[in-house]
Amino acid sequence: MQSKIIHLVRHGQALHNVRAEPARTAGCSFDRFLDLMRQDEEIDNDLTPTGIEQATHVRETAASLTPQLILVSPLSRAIDTANIVFGHSSTTVPTVCLENLRERNGLLLNGQRRTLHYLQGKFPRINFEDITGGEDTLWHSFGAETLETAEACSKRAYDSLLYVATREEEEIAVVAHGGLFHQLTTGLPELIQCDEGTSKRFHNCELRTVKMSWTTKVDIDDAPVVFQLELMPKR
Repeated sequence: MQSKIIHLVRHGQALHNVRAEPARTAGCSFDRFLDLMRQDEEIDNDLTPTGIEQATHVRETAASLTPQLILVSPLSRAIDTANIVFGHSSTTVPTVCLENLRERNGLLLNGQRRTLHYLQGKFPRINFEDITGGEDTLWHSFGAETLETAEACSKRAYDSLLYVATREEEEIAVVAHGGLFHQLTTGLPELIQCDEGTSKRFHNCELRTVKMSWTTKVDIDDAPVVFQLELMPKR
């Protein structure tokens, strides 16, 4: 049995979360949730002042954590959250941006990322080798009227875990999005087995530490890797 410690962090509040997030928590339909986000969004929404405050608060909790690698979505609100929450280690711990960690593509402008040139200028310390230049072709492959399927998002989430499993670091932080984490923890139960605590819906800027375990070698193409995610007590 192989294992790693993973710190999952959803980004802090952004503009499209201000009304939609409380409505979803209160039990509104997914369609209403999407509608509220579409009314309040813009391309690659930044954190709100509340989102910055949330991340600053979580930073106090994260001060005792010792990630050896930080993996982050290419959307600005996730990168800013990572920089705030793990600022205590940002000068010594590498931060790698992964396309697979982004929010569900299409339909929602808040899921469309900035150009690579913009991101490199704004976040010069981040490793963007996984991000292609030019237009956001992944988002545009779905377009403004089509939301990426849950199945496709789940596949990206699974591929993200495969990437984590291939890394040599034993403690890794992953900063991403509510939709991505939902598909990570509920979308592929035959490949990603989660306990009840891990699979609950993530709130803005929630930090959740899990133990990720697996038995199959990651480089065996004909045998899919089954991951177990188990919520760990707060430090």
